[in-house]
Amino acid sequence: MAFDIYSTYYMDAAIKEKGQIYTFIRDRYFGGTPLLFQTEEVIVDYDDGEGNLIAPFVIPRIGKVPVLRSGYETKRLTPAYIAPSREIDADVLRTRRAGESILSTMTPEQRERQYLLDDLSMLDDMITRREEWMCMQTMLDNACTMTHIGNNGEKGIDLTAKYYDGTNTGVFKPTAAWMTGTETKRGNWYDDICKQIESLSEAGRSVTDVIVGADVAEIMLTDPWVIKMMDNRRIELGTIDPRWQPNGITNLARLNFGGVELDVFTYRGTYQNHTINKKAEKQTLTTTPYMPKSAVVLAAANTGIMRYGAVTQVEMDKQFHTRTGTRITKHMVSEQSNNEETIVTSRPIAAPKIKSPWRACRDVLTT
Repeated sequence: MAFDIYSTYYMDAAIKEKGQIYTFIRDRYFGGTPLLFQTEEVIVDYDDGEGNLIAPFVIPRIGKVPVLRSGYETKRLTPAYIAPSREIDADVLRTRRAGESILSTMTPEQRERQYLLDDLSMLDDMITRREEWMCMQTMLDNACTMTHIGNNGEKGIDLTAKYYDGTNTGVFKPTAAWMTGTETKRGNWYDDICKQIESLSEAGRSVTDVIVGADVAEIMLTDPWVIKMMDNRRIELGTIDPRWQPNGITNLARLNFGGVELDVFTYRGTYQNHTINKKAEKQTLTTTPYMPKSAVVLAAANTGIMRYGAVTQVEMDKQFHTRTGTRITKHMVSEQSNNEETIVTSRPIAAPKIKSPWRACRDVLTT
């Protein structure tokens, strides 16, 4: 029985079966089952958290004292619209693919199926990298601004998801530019991290990790005070045992900050983007780190979650369909220009589960 390889069901299944690329921020801090919505808008509920409430003493004849529930805030947000596509035409199908044998007997129809799988995989990975970028921005700013581009020089449209009102307690400013100390005096970075741990603790938030940019990691690991403490057998400051993980992650150490042990990660992962030079009429490929080299984030795993809005699209049957999921596929055919186009759409948004579960600073090396 013949089946349509360009049906939405086939292409969706192909994406689900492929292996997912590892993303540190999204998978560790926004993990778990994503929330799927049947509307374009998504609902974000995040509460104040129960904090560190203590039980009251009660006179026996009263018997009880009601405890108020923590409040929560609801936001209706419009998720980002992401829709990369890949075109293919007869000229491409007539030519062997990269790595294909020169003596290959593969027909254009067979080659078409392989191109489809490769294109779906590539487009899915591109969206995953954008999700990683969104999660990183959300942790750094307690907000995320998503600029949607247009065609032919059309001005982009900014959509901002903000998870605070008034003062942004999710970000902090260093007391002074971070620097190394001496053998007898620790660097000011240590005290700043202790203050942010205290801030999270007072708000009833947990913290297990400190994620630092490459330049900040250099300061922490070369601080003479840290090196001396590591040699002091009577003081257990922690352990430094750098271990490389996929996609630019290094688990540098486990350090004790005023009695709280944190895993220290440095994130050197990067993404590539095309920058259009209108004057030169060409595109330039630029490489950018997800995390600024001078940034710091204190967090705990699974304190955020991904949400996805629905996608409404016209499909091959010429009818509108509203699809829900993390990836929505579509195929278009142009008989006039004799080409085809595969599109993968996603409407993600990264949000915290409770208010301000992180503490972050984009640049601790300047004030």
